[in-house]
Amino acid sequence: MSSDYNALCLSHDPAIVMNSDERSWEAALDRARPYHPRCDLLIGRWSGALIELCCPGMPVEQDHKPHPGWHRDSIWADAGLLRVAAVAVIHAEDNEDIEAAVRKLPMCWTPERLRRISAELGIEVAT
Repeated sequence: MSSDYNALCLSHDPAIVMNSDERSWEAALDRARPYHPRCDLLIGRWSGALIELCCPGMPVEQDHKPHPGWHRDSIWADAGLLRVAAVAVIHAEDNEDIEAAVRKLPMCWTPERLRRISAELGIEVAT
């Protein structure tokens, strides 16, 4: 089964998915950037369900860096691991195993970002 890649704009709460069904994550990111030039963008890989999310790196030569200090290269994370981390953040679970999983994530996966992608991860947030 092939995968589709879509950009997610995290500058909105909840995140907006820009359906492009591209066959490469670079193409999905390139398609989204002109419409969201200063936004916090992720790339999702779907194969039926959401299976991975990518935090694209920021090239050194890029003038506008919305998230300085995170990372230069693109980092992929398994959607299952992000679900565990988001549940821990959203529901404030006090569980050592969950806390250990969250600490394994790169620093770009902040609690705020996890909250904004919770709907795409299939997590209900009580309001």
